[in-house]
Amino acid sequence: MVTFREFKVGDLFDTVGRGTRITKQNRIPGNVPLVTAGKENQGIAEHIQENKELFRGPVFTIDMFGNVFARDYDFYADDNIIVFGKEDTSINQYLYVVSVLGHLSKVYGYGNQFRLNSIENTVIQLPVKPGTRDDFNYTEDDIDWDYMESYIHDLEQSYIHDLDAYLQETGLNDYTLTDDEQALLEREPMFREFNVGDLFNGSSGDTDIKKEHLNGEGYPVITAGVDNLGVAGYSSINAKILPENSVTVDMFGNCCFRPFEYKMVTHSRVFALTLKNRPLTQEAGLFICNMLKWLQSKYNYSNMCTYNKIKNEIIQLPVKPGTDEVNYTEDDIDWDYMEAYIRAMEKQVIADVVDYKESAIATAKEFVYV
Repeated sequence: MVTFREFKVGDLFDTVGRGTRITKQNRIPGNVPLVTAGKENQGIAEHIQENKELFRGPVFTIDMFGNVFARDYDFYADDNIIVFGKEDTSINQYLYVVSVLGHLSKVYGYGNQFRLNSIENTVIQLPVKPGTRDDFNYTEDDIDWDYMESYIHDLEQSYIHDLDAYLQETGLNDYTLTDDEQALLEREPMFREFNVGDLFNGSSGDTDIKKEHLNGEGYPVITAGVDNLGVAGYSSINAKILPENSVTVDMFGNCCFRPFEYKMVTHSRVFALTLKNRPLTQEAGLFICNMLKWLQSKYNYSNMCTYNKIKNEIIQLPVKPGTDEVNYTEDDIDWDYMEAYIRAMEKQVIADVVDYKESAIATAKEFVYV
């Protein structure tokens, strides 16, 4: 079990310095972060060229509002930033310290600003080495800096492992765009109009499934609304089962692809769309839901959406290259494009997640309170 003791922050860390006022006209765009007061982007307002005093990381900063951030890079700071440091302290140890100091942003603000003398009254609880005496006869030498280092390191590794495991489990670990996929995202497909009723059959539930029927067993039950993607719960009640790989539309025009079998309530006017002439893949279903998002702007309580209403509505879908502008049929719909487009977009989103993984890790660690 880890033991904690109180220490004065001013006794542990040296005041490296305070930032200086750098007016807008004296800021020339460059590569060095300029830290100002605020939480957004960890206080980095912009990047500037060589200016006044340059602070070198690793250190941590406290601004006038009590926002605390660890910094492992060189930066400039304005006069509302105070910089603290301690020789031979790692960025992980600073991250641990700032997480414990997170409460300062609730203490300080416009009416009670953090200033240099505020550090004299700032107390922090830190872990101490096993065997440290229980009375008040402990010193800074008893602080367990190794524990702080390993705690943050383990947190980082756990975060990386969880993300990598998720990508592996979901099959999203292959997120590099191929040349063909990159070209696909860059080209503009040709779209044509089709009647919803020509492409889809509409069907509804046959039982008025109510709240008391939701017993946590059986099949998902779909109702109107966007909360939890319209899934009200699970029910084993004897009711019509709608097929997997279909699209549901509720009375407000909300569309959602369902890769699983499900039941539907009848009192909320939800209906299912299934393709007439071919199975609907998940990628194509997601694409179609996106092309039907405009239904939300047309239907509401005073004009509820039903299959009879939307079967004559128009949906725009991509068609194969070379399709005639006037004389086209359902056979010209480019289902391959829709599927490839969604897969490429999925890869792009995952790539963005991975690209910013280090930033996300740092942010997560900043807000861990131990």
